[in-house]
Amino acid sequence: MTTRLCLPLMLALWLHNTQTVNAAVIHDSGPNPLVVGKAFGFMLFGNDGFMKAGIENLVVDGCKISFETDGGLYSHAIQKLYITYDLSKANWRSAVYQPDYVNDVVRFEIYGEKGLREIRYDHTFESEDELRMGAAFLGLTVGPQSEIKIQLPDYMTKKRYDRAFLDLTEQCPGIPGGY
Repeated sequence: MTTRLCLPLMLALWLHNTQTVNAAVIHDSGPNPLVVGKAFGFMLFGNDGFMKAGIENLVVDGCKISFETDGGLYSHAIQKLYITYDLSKANWRSAVYQPDYVNDVVRFEIYGEKGLREIRYDHTFESEDELRMGAAFLGLTVGPQSEIKIQLPDYMTKKRYDRAFLDLTEQCPGIPGGY
């Protein structure tokens, strides 16, 4: 009888001293990282979002998104790419959704403050100058930038794009811009 009574008593004591997770405990004072990650991941990589193969060490901290990926086609010179987007530096009024019917693609461009996007590399170049020349030759960029240019997935309709864009602008208002 003591064992049967002891277990419920210990359980009651444990439940009394631990707080259950409910909606009142979750703070909504800042951007929701789940919404930001899903919406921006969709815009970058389509339906798979950041679950796309090769994406590693994803961190969504408010409006700042960081991840790593392998060098892909450039793996002979670049082993790892470290990419950071800080959407709090975006001027959403500058966003352009541009269908290119000739090439059957849709491009998305956005501009903002320096640091909107930053790319770093693990590389086999012997110096930073060689890295910059090699990256320029390969058509890559190095360091902080004030623009994001994305080729959207083929199946992304304007309606789906607009939904993701609205989620991002609601969560990360960015910088004010008159134009």
